[in-house]
Amino acid sequence: MQGMTFWQKARKYQKFWGIPVALVVLVIVLRDIHLPGVWEAVRGLKPQYLLLVLAFEFLIPVVRSARWRAIIAAHQPVKFLRVFSVYTVGILANFLLPFLAGVAIRLWLLSRRVKVPKTFAFSTMVLEALFDAFSLIVFMYAASFIFHFPASFIRIESIIFGGVIFFFSLFYLSLLHRKWFFGLPEKFLGGLPEKVRAKLGRLFSSFTAGLSSLRSTRHLVFVVLFSLASWTAQAGVIYSLNFAFGYSLPPYAAVLVMIINTVAIMFPITPGNIGIFQLATLFSLGLFGISKEEALSFGIVLHFFDILPAVVLGSYYMVREHLSVQELEKQAPKEPVF
Repeated sequence: MQGMTFWQKARKYQKFWGIPVALVVLVIVLRDIHLPGVWEAVRGLKPQYLLLVLAFEFLIPVVRSARWRAIIAAHQPVKFLRVFSVYTVGILANFLLPFLAGVAIRLWLLSRRVKVPKTFAFSTMVLEALFDAFSLIVFMYAASFIFHFPASFIRIESIIFGGVIFFFSLFYLSLLHRKWFFGLPEKFLGGLPEKVRAKLGRLFSSFTAGLSSLRSTRHLVFVVLFSLASWTAQAGVIYSLNFAFGYSLPPYAAVLVMIINTVAIMFPITPGNIGIFQLATLFSLGLFGISKEEALSFGIVLHFFDILPAVVLGSYYMVREHLSVQELEKQAPKEPVF
C-alpha cells in the first residue's frame, strides 16, 4: 500500500469488499420474498406514467448542471453545455467505477475544459453538496408536519443542519475577511518554508474563488432555486412511479422515500449501490404498508430509471469527447485536489 494515493487505496478496498457486501445485502433483501410476486408487480406497470418518470429523470441532470454552472459562473462565465457534459460523464463514472470516482473525473474534466484549478472545481462541488443537504432538510421539515419521523431521523437532520450552517458560515466569513484568512498560514505555519506557505495561499485563493456564488445574490438565488427544483424532480420521479404501480400513496410518501434512499446511498458501499438502494426502498415503502414483493419491484424499477439518464447522456458525451472507460479509470486515482 506504500506510495498509493488516497483514491487508489479507497478503490482497492472497495473492489475487495464491495461485491461481498452487495451479496450479503441482497440475501437480506431477498429473504422471505416471493419472486414471482415481484415479476407480477413489474408486469402490471402502467406505461403512460413511466413517460412522466422519464421526463423527471432527464430533467434532474439538466437542473443540477444548471446549478453547477451558476456556482461556477459567479466567478467566471462558462457555457451550460460544457458543464452539462462534464456533469453527466462524472455521474456515469460513479456507476461504472468504485468509490465516488465521478468526483475525481469531474475535477479532471472541469479543470481541463474550463481551465480552472482543481481546488476551485472542488470547492464548487462542496457547495453543491451543502445546497443538496440544505434542500433535503427543507423537504424533511415540510414533510414532518404530516409524517412523524423517528427520533433517529430527527437527530440526523439536526446534525446535518448544524454542519450545513457551520460550513456556510465559515465559507461566507472566508469571503468577507479574505485578508484575515489569508494570514492564517503565516500565523500558524510560520515555521514552514516560504514555498509551502505560498502554495497554501494559492490553494486558499483558488478554493475561495469557487465560493463566489455565496456573495452574489443573483447567483445564490439561482443556486437555491435549482437545488430545490432538482429534489422536487426527484420526488416527482417517485410520485409518478407510485401511479405507474397503481398505488395511491400521498405526496409526502415520495419525499420520505427520497430522503431515506438518499441517506442510505450517501456513501457508496456497494458497486452502483446495488442492494443498499433496494433495502432502503423496502424499509421506506414498508412504512406505508406496501408488501415486500411490491416494494422490491418498485426499488428495482426506480433504480433502473435513476441510472438511465447517466448511462444515456454520459455515454453520448464520452463518445463525443473520445473518452473511454479505461481512460476514466486511469485518471480517477491521479486527481489530487490539493
